[in-house]
Amino acid sequence: MQWRLLVIVVCLVCTASPVSASSDIDRFVGQQVVEVAFVSNGIQIRDPAVYDLIETDVGEPLTISEVRESLTHLFSLGRYGGISVNAYARDGGVALSYDLQIFSVIDRFEFIGKTELPDEDLRREVIRNHGEMFPENTADSVIETLRIYHAERGYLDAIVEANIRRSQRVNTLSITIRAGTRVRVNRWLITGVASASLNSRLRDRLGLEDGDFYDGLILDQRLSEYEAELHGLRYYEARLSHTVERRDDTAVDVRLTIYRGPRISVKFDGDEVPNATVEDLVPVAREASVDEDLLEDADLLIADYLRLLGYRDAEVMHTRNGVADEISIIFEVNRGPLYRVADVRIQGNENVSTDILLALVELPSGEPFVIGNLDSGLAAIEGLYQQRGFTTVRANSSSFDAVSLSTQVPGEVWQTVSLVVEEGPRMTVGSLVFEGVNAWPLEQLRETVATSASEVFYGLQIIDDRDVLLQLYLNDGYEQVVIDVDTSFSDDLTTADVTFRITEGHQVIVDHVLIVGNEQVDAETIRQELTIVSGNPLGLDDIAETRRRLNALGMFRRLDIREFSHGRVERRDLIIEVEEAPATTLAYGGGLEVSQRLRRDASYARGSAVERIEFAPRGSLQIGRRNLWGKNRSIN
Repeated sequence: MQWRLLVIVVCLVCTASPVSASSDIDRFVGQQVVEVAFVSNGIQIRDPAVYDLIETDVGEPLTISEVRESLTHLFSLGRYGGISVNAYARDGGVALSYDLQIFSVIDRFEFIGKTELPDEDLRREVIRNHGEMFPENTADSVIETLRIYHAERGYLDAIVEANIRRSQRVNTLSITIRAGTRVRVNRWLITGVASASLNSRLRDRLGLEDGDFYDGLILDQRLSEYEAELHGLRYYEARLSHTVERRDDTAVDVRLTIYRGPRISVKFDGDEVPNATVEDLVPVAREASVDEDLLEDADLLIADYLRLLGYRDAEVMHTRNGVADEISIIFEVNRGPLYRVADVRIQGNENVSTDILLALVELPSGEPFVIGNLDSGLAAIEGLYQQRGFTTVRANSSSFDAVSLSTQVPGEVWQTVSLVVEEGPRMTVGSLVFEGVNAWPLEQLRETVATSASEVFYGLQIIDDRDVLLQLYLNDGYEQVVIDVDTSFSDDLTTADVTFRITEGHQVIVDHVLIVGNEQVDAETIRQELTIVSGNPLGLDDIAETRRRLNALGMFRRLDIREFSHGRVERRDLIIEVEEAPATTLAYGGGLEVSQRLRRDASYARGSAVERIEFAPRGSLQIGRRNLWGKNRSIN
């Protein structure tokens, strides 16, 4: 919708001056408004969404500011490319007529006459480049898109023409295509192939025959498929492309550029890499490249994988060997010893028990010793202490001591891990201050945050409290609120004074809620689901809840909620644009029922019952209709 917003802005600039300079309007300022009408293309329209936007209400005196405000609201709909206002004397007052020029949008397009290419393909190409609806001034781009597409399919001289059929509700782009003669391939010129036999095999593989119709789209698909085959044969750097050289009006030469590249093999050497394959850790096949940066990243990836298994000293280096047509990439793996945890010991903890801290360190006895798990455990210990007010706590590993075990396997090293905790002083909140607050009672803000005076000081909780306050203001329409936190500490680091400095800014109030795009669904049905009301603050949660409720109706294929500001920054129109889903739904299904039943067998004299397996087809068809009478009702 970016182009719609752009047009709105341009139109505002273009039409503001005629309204303000209108002597007709000026003559009637102060007189009572007795009638308001809307006209488009000479036809009076009665759209409730339009009447809701007007500030020049019947029975009120006319003011220029209300006229301008009404124009701004109408432009915010995004439906009109121009608006003018005329004033007439009537019944001792003034009658206003708003002339609305419908915004020029192509709602649908169609192909007239016979087309050489399938309509579905042409329609898909237009939608891919321009969408199902597009501005009227992009019609030339649509024509160029279709011309280029025909050229890619072999119609080099295709002529594409279009005209617009307008109606009150729908503008249709009618497209006529004279494709002309489809060119044939005079010669296939192949570069990058070493011999005539390979050339012949390649022609057979790609299905290339002199005299064939040229179709660049199908040719590119065949080249891509063959390129994928070469990658599967370990020619990871293979690249295929084609260019066209025109000979005359009916023939072209097509030049294929083939770069197969060397055949590449990748393998590990040295120590085994447990439970992993080359394809898992060296992505040359997936990336279709043997770039040196990629191989260096693979060195690090393999080494990191081994370290996660407990091979802390793992080292990996690669070498590239071979000639131009055959390259071997070898990753030399040196795992080093496998480190295992014999025991974990913790010292220095006075305020938290050892059992609690050990539960945070994922280093169970007998398991591989992974440095990453140790670092995570140390961070968890510090996080727990900080939650309890020990803001300067430090947890470190002091030593890894090797131990000998009778059951020790060669190539393994068992270690006792020693950790040291430096707790530091425990800090509490001295004072909690809110500055710059006008919108809320201070007591309400104190109840909103989790931090309170005389309780433990926790830095992350302060950040969470700031976010909670920010959300509180944003949900009340203070979109420019800024909240800073200032913390001052005592010399002995036992007390922290916390100050929330709040710059509230202006509060945004909803001026109008505009509903656009609904045709079958009644506007009142949509308004019943809105949590956003004119005159209330524009809150984030209200917008999210409105979006959720409208989506839950299941009536709309697409939903867009956007804001439109005009004049006063503290007032905002909210535009809810919907695209309705099809009103009729069709569901169907089929299957086969298999059952085992007792049946009378007439072949026996006494009519004995026997078990038989029976098959029966089953099917279902359901037709539904939504949005009945524009309401949230449906029938199936």
